[in-house]
Amino acid sequence: MDGEWINNYMLANGCRRVGHPAQARDIILVTCGLTHPMAEECFLRIAQLQKHAGRLLVYGCLPAMFPDKLKAPINGKLLVTQDICRFDEFFPHFTKRFSDVPDANTVLKVHGNGMTLKAAVGVFLACQRNRIRKWNKLWVSEYTSAWPIHERFRKGLADLYRLRLPVIEGVFGGIGFNPGIASVRVSEGCAGHCSYCGIKRAIGKIQSKPIARICDELKLLAGARRYRLNLCSSDIGAYGMDIQSDFPELVNTILMFDSRFRIEFLQDLNPFWACYYQKQLVDLVGSNRILSILMPVQSGSPRILKLMRRELDLKRFRQVIQDIRKKDPRVRLKTQVIIGFPGETQEDFRDTLTYLDGCRFDQVDAFAYHEVAGTESVALLPKVPYQIVQARLGQLIRALPPFTIKAIGT
Repeated sequence: MDGEWINNYMLANGCRRVGHPAQARDIILVTCGLTHPMAEECFLRIAQLQKHAGRLLVYGCLPAMFPDKLKAPINGKLLVTQDICRFDEFFPHFTKRFSDVPDANTVLKVHGNGMTLKAAVGVFLACQRNRIRKWNKLWVSEYTSAWPIHERFRKGLADLYRLRLPVIEGVFGGIGFNPGIASVRVSEGCAGHCSYCGIKRAIGKIQSKPIARICDELKLLAGARRYRLNLCSSDIGAYGMDIQSDFPELVNTILMFDSRFRIEFLQDLNPFWACYYQKQLVDLVGSNRILSILMPVQSGSPRILKLMRRELDLKRFRQVIQDIRKKDPRVRLKTQVIIGFPGETQEDFRDTLTYLDGCRFDQVDAFAYHEVAGTESVALLPKVPYQIVQARLGQLIRALPPFTIKAIGT
């Protein structure tokens, strides 16, 4: 969404997007440091783009997460996520200010060098032809001999799903990249203080978009007959704490605004807030117009959650999940877990497996823990060896249904 916002800002000021960085006067790279592979890919892209004559502007979380490693480009500037409106400082001759450009309700149509569906299917078929048993260490698993046709077909689909495909939230290209679904940004920043997170330095404290402004965007969407919504936020449960509103009021306003609106995806709802607003959340789900919710539990071990500085009553959260399923069995519930957090024992890992098995989430995104300098978790000991983290990720993949688990950042 930031990429589309920046793109619209440049176009509104008479710029033209070219087909190759070598042709550009200004090169803008939107970065992400959510996982180690993502961060490394961004560093590689920065090195590549600095070879071109155009001025390079590196935007996003990376400048805040890795200030020592990421210095200002030789011919360019750095800008962190929470300062996005400072784009005006880099283009003082522009007549259209950044804040005058409407916030995007879609995403950038060009997605860099991501693997296309056609290319991904080609890789998948090549793997099967050559009988490659492993892809990126964990992605493709060995076929079993039992029920050869049905099992091979089922496993083939599972392996295709596990490849690095543009499959997000069960949609090729992802809900955020689906042109039929409008993404509505409801807030920026985060109210949490997780000990492992460096993203907070980039996005800052919670900044809620006023409901009146959200309603203006909804009016435009309704006028364009776009009723499928993706509610975007880094901490949607904390919505309103800075503007005398709250999360239930936000969602209820959206649902009441137009009976044709459906919330295809609600992200990211910290389980703490799911418990805090338990009754209101269950009632909202009872509208049957919330299709999926992401609630990152991160660990099933109370001890590890305490080290992560994530306040959560696991027993109560499981009850919230049960209440939601009773209210609307069709809603897809998704979560995220971090494997290999400092101090995580085999018993802590088993607690996570047991908890996930009991909750029966529809999708689990498993992240390998990676350190970001300046976070509290850097000082926590002992560290979990890389080989053990990989082994636990593999065990997690084998323990959950094939279309449930998705390993990320391994």
